[in-house]
Amino acid sequence: MTLIWYTAVKQADGTYRATVKAVNHKKSTGEYNVHLYYIQDDGQLVGVGGTRTTVSLSQPKGTLKIENNDPATGSFDVVVSNVSNPFGVKEVKLPTWSNDKGQDDLVWHTAIKQSDGTYRARIQARDHKYSLGDYTVHLYYIQDDGQLVGVAGTQFSLAAKPKGTLKIENNNPDTGSFDVVVSDVVSPFGVKSVHLPIWSSDKGQDDIVWYTATKQSDGTYRASIQARNHKMSTGEYHIHLYYLQDNGQMIGVSGTTTTVSVAKPKGTLTIANNNSTTGSFDVVVSGVSSPEGVREVLLPTWSSTNGQDDIIWYRAAKQADGTYKMNIKASDHKYSTGEYNVHLYYVGNNGQLVGVGGTKTTVSLGTPKGKLTIQNNNQQTGTFEVVVSEVENAYGVKEVKLPTWSSANGQDDIIWYTAVKQADGTYKAQVNLRDHKYSTGEYNIHLYYVQNDGRMVGVGGTKTTANVASEHIKPTGQITIKNNNPRLGTFEVVVTNVYSPKGVKEVKLPTWSSVNGQDDIVWYRAQRQADGSYKALVRTSSHKYSTGEYNIHLYYVQNDGSLVGVGGTTTTVSRGVYDTPYYSQRDPRWAGLYYGKYNLAATGCVPTTLAMTISGITGQTVLPTTVADFLYHHTDSFNKNGLFGTSSKGIVQGAQNWGLTTDVLHSSAALKEALAAGHHVMAAVGSSVFASHFVTHEIVLRGYQNGQTQVYDPYNANNNGWYSVDYIFGSKSGAPEDNTEGSPFISVRA
Repeated sequence: MTLIWYTAVKQADGTYRATVKAVNHKKSTGEYNVHLYYIQDDGQLVGVGGTRTTVSLSQPKGTLKIENNDPATGSFDVVVSNVSNPFGVKEVKLPTWSNDKGQDDLVWHTAIKQSDGTYRARIQARDHKYSLGDYTVHLYYIQDDGQLVGVAGTQFSLAAKPKGTLKIENNNPDTGSFDVVVSDVVSPFGVKSVHLPIWSSDKGQDDIVWYTATKQSDGTYRASIQARNHKMSTGEYHIHLYYLQDNGQMIGVSGTTTTVSVAKPKGTLTIANNNSTTGSFDVVVSGVSSPEGVREVLLPTWSSTNGQDDIIWYRAAKQADGTYKMNIKASDHKYSTGEYNVHLYYVGNNGQLVGVGGTKTTVSLGTPKGKLTIQNNNQQTGTFEVVVSEVENAYGVKEVKLPTWSSANGQDDIIWYTAVKQADGTYKAQVNLRDHKYSTGEYNIHLYYVQNDGRMVGVGGTKTTANVASEHIKPTGQITIKNNNPRLGTFEVVVTNVYSPKGVKEVKLPTWSSVNGQDDIVWYRAQRQADGSYKALVRTSSHKYSTGEYNIHLYYVQNDGSLVGVGGTTTTVSRGVYDTPYYSQRDPRWAGLYYGKYNLAATGCVPTTLAMTISGITGQTVLPTTVADFLYHHTDSFNKNGLFGTSSKGIVQGAQNWGLTTDVLHSSAALKEALAAGHHVMAAVGSSVFASHFVTHEIVLRGYQNGQTQVYDPYNANNNGWYSVDYIFGSKSGAPEDNTEGSPFISVRA
């Protein structure tokens, strides 16, 4: 017996009460002794009385009930009611296991107290190795003293079966597709993923595809099926449903069928904006659909003229509204008019090309249009402007041309003006009577377009009357620099619109380089050309080989003999400086080539030296064989008419063929001057270190230093080097064939 002194608590009615629990008395049962004592105000303890009572302890109680047995999820609830225990209930425990393989899947579940005083625990097969069949559930309490006490037990049978509902949506014959939607997805063993093996009834399962459905926000699963992934089969399709469960096992759930039809590709062709002015039209494709998908929309288009010689496969561009559009231009179809054929093709997502439809349209090209207006006609200065507006041409307008001339003396003063496009879309050109020999009276202005295909087409014309005051009439002339050739150091000066009120007897072009003032000035006399222009060729060799800026002034010698300045211009001149290559007439590449009776090794000194000279002046690679071919086939100066070799006339002919100039040098002083000026000199020598007593030989001279020049010997390279100019001049050939031009020494220059 355990003695405990309880302090009774005073109640509202004046009584005192204390609660005695057997658990505090070692859970003893039977007779209990209860004595009464007061602690008085003076602190003394005084016994008052006593009594006895008999105490007994009932067994723990609890009722087990199974609820919510769900075979789809493989779960059930255990509900514990009527929970009581004389020693208190700290926790409610439910040791649970399947009867399969003993207690290898035992789990002590802790039941949760509910608001109604019951306790509840959810049991799931996945926590018990996914076992099915009979389950054993025991009930235990953990008492307030921490001891575990068994209360009751029960058994229950768990069956499990996955569920899922299949539904077909969006069955679209235009695209050959449908959606499979899986709802109510549950499995006692969990669902890791949802799979849909699908195939057509055609030819068994040869087109089976296992789709993995995608989970949606509403908990359903969805997969999109396209006939193109099933060999474009139509008719009945089989759809089976499988779950890959959390335990890794695949389980079949259900299945269904649907019927699939595949419509033909569709698309509507419409012709819009057929414009005869621009020669163009738009093709619009609407209602675009294809069961194979549409990667590209193609429009093979051609005119009925000459078959399909102008066919173009256009790729239409998708528009914001879902249509496709392409602009067709007659300019891309040889400017053909009449019937045009437009076919429609799709490139499917599988890369295959399929025809969809076609249409026709008629294309016409309007005549070119343009309005000519004369403005700012100044009778004092002799100027007026030509304005071209409303410019239209189906063939395009690359340039606007205005051939303009006075009615005086026919078209001798015609000028083709190129009008300049203005910001407002018009074109404008200014006409000055000084460019038309100051002719007055009626002027004719015609309008032409240079089309995009390069052809010229006449559009219209007009007339105007122009005049100019006498004080404004002055000599005219336009200087143009052409063919500026840095290889040769040459350029041409062309003078057009040549006019003077006193007439023009001669056209003079004083020309000089800006180097050292006018120390190299040359007054060129320009030569009249068939078209009425004048031309002069300027060589840097005539201007001390100066490069950089050149000044060209224009003067007329008038019919009264007076000289009048007209204008001037400048140009920049450069000249390449090239090394003179060395060629040997005995080079095995050409030594054995015959020209007539003799080969180059024997008689090729002139073709070889001339090849060195031409290459050294122009910077081009000109071989001895090239020169020999020209001399033999185009002149009589090489190995012909009893010649053993080439006459000096052949040197002049060969140089002229390559656009070079020759000068015959009659004296030692002239030879030295040419060499000092940097010219190449072709020299025919007789008996010397270069030739024996019985033959003459051609060598090349270049450069001048301290009375010496550099020699290039085409027959013997060992003779190459610097020699006295006086020695070479003293060794000159006296043979007639070497002196046809008056001397065996001939300088060659650009």
